[in-house]
Amino acid sequence: MADLGDLRERIDRIDRELVRLLAERAEVAGAIGARKRESGEAALDAARERDLLERLVRTERGGFPLAGLQAIFREILSASRAVQGGFRVGYLGQPGGFAQQAAARRFGESSTYETLYSPQRLLEEIESERLEYGVFAMEGDPEDPPFDAFDLFLTAKVQIVAEFVDTAGYQALGFASAPKRLYAHPAALALCARWRGALPGSAEVIVTAGSGEAGERAAKDKTSLCLAPPIVAQTLGLPVVDVAAEDAPRRPRRFYVLGPGAAKPSGRDKTVLLLSLENRPGRLLEALRLLAEREINVGWIESRTHRWRPGEHLFLLELAGHRMESPLAETLAALEPSTLLHRVLGSFPAADPSA
Repeated sequence: MADLGDLRERIDRIDRELVRLLAERAEVAGAIGARKRESGEAALDAARERDLLERLVRTERGGFPLAGLQAIFREILSASRAVQGGFRVGYLGQPGGFAQQAAARRFGESSTYETLYSPQRLLEEIESERLEYGVFAMEGDPEDPPFDAFDLFLTAKVQIVAEFVDTAGYQALGFASAPKRLYAHPAALALCARWRGALPGSAEVIVTAGSGEAGERAAKDKTSLCLAPPIVAQTLGLPVVDVAAEDAPRRPRRFYVLGPGAAKPSGRDKTVLLLSLENRPGRLLEALRLLAEREINVGWIESRTHRWRPGEHLFLLELAGHRMESPLAETLAALEPSTLLHRVLGSFPAADPSA
């Protein structure tokens, strides 16, 4: 059996080889970035990054945990982007909320982030090129408002270029083993009812405006805990007391990524379509029947009021397929004449829901 010194020397050799390979990878990534700039291609290739992370599931990794390997490669991808210039990313929501967490997990430590509270401001920042990408919650959380102004897309130049699925929910964080106080946003208290019910009855519950504030107060108050997303633990250095404090742990939260340009077909894509239809019985049913007849799956549909036209509604549909490929391309063309308004907000690679 090798002694401890020999094992440590072996680890050191492996670490040096890893650094050498990462440097080689960064050199290749830099060359790819230069080629993309020459050809005018988008820097973000969501399909290739998705396929890389999915390949890790099938890769022989011995006893190395999959979640750890995926986290390492997300940071490798982020660092590779930094070699190409890095990204400036905005997110719609509260500091310390799930939108910030999704942005950080999607784009990594090598990107810079900005908190934005208005959908219009998010679009303006991307269109003016002060930001390169934007992230917002698809369904929305109390801390991360939904993008509730899709009519802004009628004149916007940006598109939905990617989606991201995050399953890391609220955690219990802090330094106290027997907390005297619990800091949390009302949404966290509602979603972590079972965990909260197991606390000592003497623990005082203090409601905060957001998870970022809850984390900051728990970091200063060593006799307390807080409920917050993992991003708060990472940014403030708070110990994790319970990794799955939510009543429904690992509940998926979906986010859209906004950016300039359009994503190329990847073989497994989604398309978001914005429609306005004549206000008469059966009009929506006719549109959905056309999609069904051509075997286009509707993964999600939502109605939003048009802010500038009282009484008129916009329908937001998430469809299977890419706008440039059959059968969706022909279906969109057939659907357009029967609509008052018809705009594709983006086609993008479908994210792995288990990522």
